[in-house]
Amino acid sequence: FGVVLLGQFNCAITQSITFAAPSNLARAWFPPNIVSTIVGLAWSSTYLGMALGLFIPPLWIGNVEDKEAIALPGLMFFYFFTAAVVVALFVFLFPKEEPVGLTIRRNRAESISITQIFGVFKDIFVDRNNRDFMYVIIWWGIMMGCGYALSTELQSLYGHLASDETIGVLGFFQILCGVIGVYLGGKIASANPGKINNINAVLYGVSTLCLGGTGASIGSQNYIGASVFSCLFFFGCIA
Repeated sequence: FGVVLLGQFNCAITQSITFAAPSNLARAWFPPNIVSTIVGLAWSSTYLGMALGLFIPPLWIGNVEDKEAIALPGLMFFYFFTAAVVVALFVFLFPKEEPVGLTIRRNRAESISITQIFGVFKDIFVDRNNRDFMYVIIWWGIMMGCGYALSTELQSLYGHLASDETIGVLGFFQILCGVIGVYLGGKIASANPGKINNINAVLYGVSTLCLGGTGASIGSQNYIGASVFSCLFFFGCIA
């Protein structure tokens, strides 16, 4: 358990970097008019990886009653091998030249003191003009927390309604709906930049209703209803 906890801790630290990478790379490499779409595609790849993580292991392990019989070394080797392939692709295929936008920003960058950094955060959280931004951040945190909880607790929620393989397939389609939502959300946001707050409100409203529908369906042991509502929740939440 200690080793697993240490691994989770290290993953949490690296996610603070990797989750910020898509938007930063998109700004550096692509023109402003398509940045939203590129960020959507980049985030889609992240969630597609999560979907495969929910889909492949249950198919590999099967619906095993005796949990002690699960071939964990083989499963962990699969994860290690996948990560090694990704690292190798990054090392050997990553472009050697800097994008023009990144070079310009670096050349114009000034050294920023820790006092200035805290000043920026103070302006963000105190300035009344940033109230909309704060609403979006709060809702985003709540929705993403619900999304991660729902995706990681599938076995606990649906274990009495379906087999492990079926639950794995459901997890795959849930995240796949989120990937579609991210792509469509990026396209809609790019086409209607002045209505992003309205778009967010609609997406989060739909997600909230669908999350309630998921809970009610699970409570009534309606697997079909819970599956549909959870897929719609991920569509709006991840978008």
